[in-house]
Amino acid sequence: MKKLDACVSDPTTEKTVIEERDKGSGLGVKMTPSFFVNGKLVIGIKSLEDEIKPILEEKK
Repeated sequence: MKKLDACVSDPTTEKTVIEERDKGSGLGVKMTPSFFVNGKLVIGIKSLEDEIKPILEEKK
């Protein structure tokens, strides 16, 4: 807990989280979980499965 408290209290952590959030927003990410598959924004685990299944089948 001490390590977690130190991390959460560190201003660098907040800065990093804000920068990453802003970077995601700039790419169109509005919620989690969000993924990029071959440059396409995919939202949610089910959608991710649907998107990668054909790719994995093709690799077999």
